[in-house]
Amino acid sequence: MPTKRNGNWTGSTIRGIVKNEKYTGDVLLQKTFTDEHFNRKINQGELDQYLIENHHEAIITHADFEAANRMLEYQASQKNVAAGSRKYLNRYPFSGKIECAECGDTFKRRIHTSTHSKYIAWCCSTHIKNKDKCSMLFIREERIHQAFITMMNKLKFGYSYVLIPLSKQLETSNQDENYQMITEIEEQLEVTQDELNILIQLMTKGFLEPAIFNEQKIELPIGI
Repeated sequence: MPTKRNGNWTGSTIRGIVKNEKYTGDVLLQKTFTDEHFNRKINQGELDQYLIENHHEAIITHADFEAANRMLEYQASQKNVAAGSRKYLNRYPFSGKIECAECGDTFKRRIHTSTHSKYIAWCCSTHIKNKDKCSMLFIREERIHQAFITMMNKLKFGYSYVLIPLSKQLETSNQDENYQMITEIEEQLEVTQDELNILIQLMTKGFLEPAIFNEQKIELPIGI
């Protein structure tokens, strides 16, 4: 079943329906307003709102409406994000977890539209605001998924060969050996991360083909 404009359903569209009091027969006036610059804004307490009850025939009960909104609030509380906030609406599995290798800022999820296609990509927040401050280009979401799956498979594969023996060795060794081993692991992680950052920069700038990038990344130590 397409939308009324023959489009696809999205999470924000469904949330808008669930939170729309008109289905209960009530009407809340002045949800939005026009500011002094003639920009339309959501009313977040700047102006009074007026609720007209039983304005028209309802198609759902108030009990169903309140139950559905309690579910939204519960889901938001589980993520420690206020329902309806911008952070909640734009929360994705990789939100806040991808850092730019060039400037250190986080990546944002965006929908890129061209003449013949539409695709999802992640781009550095600094680059979006000012390309002169960061030259990092966008990365398609499917490549990020591939990289994540590769790393998870490496961790899963190396669990019994790396993590379990390391854990047992740390339990049986003394404190000095523990600190020395941890220091060596951290140093190796830093070197590996530097190598990975270089590969990412080369790929995003077009100097390295994605296929070669994946081959080089797989050859990096399992520790990453």
